[in-house]
Parts: sequence; C-alpha cells; structure tokens
Amino acid sequence: TTGTPSLNQPVALALSPGEDNVYVAAANSSAVVVLARDSDFGTLSFVEDEVDGVDDPTDLGAAVSGQAGASDVVVSADGAHVYVAGAASGAVVVYDRDGGSNGALSFAGALTSALAGYDLTGVASLVSSSNGEQIYVAIADLNAVAVLQRNSSSASNDFGQLTPDQLIQQGDAGVFGLARPNSLAVSLDAFH
Repeated sequence: TTGTPSLNQPVALALSPGEDNVYVAAANSSAVVVLARDSDFGTLSFVEDEVDGVDDPTDLGAAVSGQAGASDVVVSADGAHVYVAGAASGAVVVYDRDGGSNGALSFAGALTSALAGYDLTGVASLVSSSNGEQIYVAIADLNAVAVLQRNSSSASNDFGQLTPDQLIQQGDAGVFGLARPNSLAVSLDAFH
C-alpha cells in the first residue's frame, strides 16, 4: 500500500471479523491506519488514518486523544468497535467502526488513567473476549493485567465504551510472573 504517511513504525494489526479490513497501530505516528482487504486476492488498499491530536473532518468523531505511542489494536468480536492502546498517553481509545463498505473509524472516546483509577501508561496489548463483553489489557509499566467491561448493548448510548472491572498486579495476593507483560491471548474456548 502506498500513500499512508501515518504508517510510521507499524507495531500491531487486527483483522475485522468479516476479514474485509485490516487495522494497523503505528507507534511513531500515534495512529491507526485503516486498510480495505480484497477478499479474492488478499490485497490491501488505504481507506483512512486516525491520528492522535487530529480531528478527521470526514467522520462524526471529535479530535483523537489518548493514542500517543499506539502499541496495539483490536476489533471487538461483533465488529462494531476498534480499540487502540495508547502506550505513551496511558489510555485505551475507542472507535465506532463503519461495518458497511469501508470499515472507516470515528473517534468515540478514551479510557484514560484518570478514568480507570490506575496508571495505563505503557499499555502494551489488548485482547477482546469471544463474547465481546470484555477487553483484556496488559500494562507493562504497571506490571499488571486489567479487565475492562465493554458495553455490548447496541441500544445503549454508551455502546462500546469501557469501564474498569479488575486489576491484577505483580505481587498482589501472591501473583507473580507479571513483570512487564507485553502480550495477551485468550484460549479458543474462552475459559483461559
């Protein structure tokens, strides 16, 4: 793909549930790049980018905030939202996803350290539960894993927004082995 100036240091990508879009987190650009995927050939074409501090005039969202040092990207299980880890900002950014023709994004908000009640600086990895009700977060600088509840009710005004639920930190209640976690995975059966 050419013509994607915001693709500076791509560090993570996510495929939409219908495999019609690829989303790329670019750390040095503090951006998420949206690419359309041709289902017959697998080729990619540029759709748009969403950059920290920039208001995209082509969508309904406000200026993007919380995405500095984008370190990971995940698409919700239902394909309605895209989440980006802002490692330098200490936030998880929420986008509404156009599930129609091009998969474009509109900034819908961010869960910041202040809103979470703990430091999200160094957020390194995001994983969506298979039922789409949780987003799991690895926070390297905090030596922790967080569970965020996702509002999965499409009838709600807060559809897709995140609220903190649980924080498991190195040394808490005998927890060891969480020194600087940088990736997460959920088992296929969603039990682990």
